[in-house]
Amino acid sequence: MRREIPGVLVTTAVAPYLTTLLMMVLDLLFLNNAEPRGQLDVFGFISLGTFGLLFFGFPLLFFSSIFALALSKLSRHPPLWLPIMIGSVLGCCFVSTIFSESLERIWTYLVSGTLSGAICGWIYWCIAIRQTPADDRPITTP
Repeated sequence: MRREIPGVLVTTAVAPYLTTLLMMVLDLLFLNNAEPRGQLDVFGFISLGTFGLLFFGFPLLFFSSIFALALSKLSRHPPLWLPIMIGSVLGCCFVSTIFSESLERIWTYLVSGTLSGAICGWIYWCIAIRQTPADDRPITTP
């Protein structure tokens, strides 16, 4: 659990910001009523991501911890596709429960939640599961 806990914490912190960024990009690319606002989009991205982290951080941390525990009990080194799939399902479920009322833009939200969850699953895999060198020593040379 030495590497799983930082993996869960990092992905929980990254997920709302990444989802917000992907929502803005998909709205800009695929919806006609979205128009770029320059610097306001950067500040909107930061404020919406922070709101998402503060409001949904604990439930996301709870469910991510459950899935991380299940992955660690399932196998010592699960394949790469498993955390990515779990992350994408978790991201899609969170986004669908949050934004279920805005049906005209729901597909961009679902795609952004799924992509964000998949990227966060990959980040978790890189931090917690990826193989380390056999002698498990830090790199000391520049």
